[in-house]
Amino acid sequence: MRRVYTAITVLLLAGTASAVELPPELSEVIEQARSESLPAEVLASKAGEGLSKGIPVSRVKSVIESQLDDLRHASKLIGSQNPEIVAATARAVRSGATDKAVLRIQQSPNEIRVRAITSLGDLLALGFSESDAVRLVLTATSSLQPDVAVSQLAPAAAALVTRKGSTEGITNELNLKMAAYRAPLTTLPADTHTGNNGNNKAYGHLATSPGKSGEHRKK
Repeated sequence: MRRVYTAITVLLLAGTASAVELPPELSEVIEQARSESLPAEVLASKAGEGLSKGIPVSRVKSVIESQLDDLRHASKLIGSQNPEIVAATARAVRSGATDKAVLRIQQSPNEIRVRAITSLGDLLALGFSESDAVRLVLTATSSLQPDVAVSQLAPAAAALVTRKGSTEGITNELNLKMAAYRAPLTTLPADTHTGNNGNNKAYGHLATSPGKSGEHRKK
């Protein structure tokens, strides 16, 4: 029997202009997120990505249902429905951030909060320990140019990890780079962002969700 698709479509973000219609079982999950005032576009994008790669609908559904749980937890944890903050927090949690770490970074100034939480998730996805990741983000946010420092943190870390092959021994180097922003008008040497920092593996790990941690996780 031919599958009937809903009118919900998502524009894929992976460099293509084609649209994908979502089957009802996926659109229902997305509509549930929307009804809870959660950032449904995050789920729509992930669903479209999975379908475009030929991933079975059942597996895509499992992924976006897990992400919906992450969004719920993030919203409750930070006490906000701001879509950018909720999405960044959920991503950090999926990368392995504990509630305690998220709440520490949540104390960052409003204007850099989303980028600070995003950086936490990026560093964890690169393989940094949570204590090192938190320390690096807090060093960046406490600088005199926190917006620039936080923006440069993950790209600088990704460049060093790519060059050296691991996170071992580079935390101090990154701290020195971030500390340089304590001096007005100081800029870091340009580093090239290597990509999406390994966090979005494009469904290479659909069977399990990476970095599961915290008591709210399903074992």
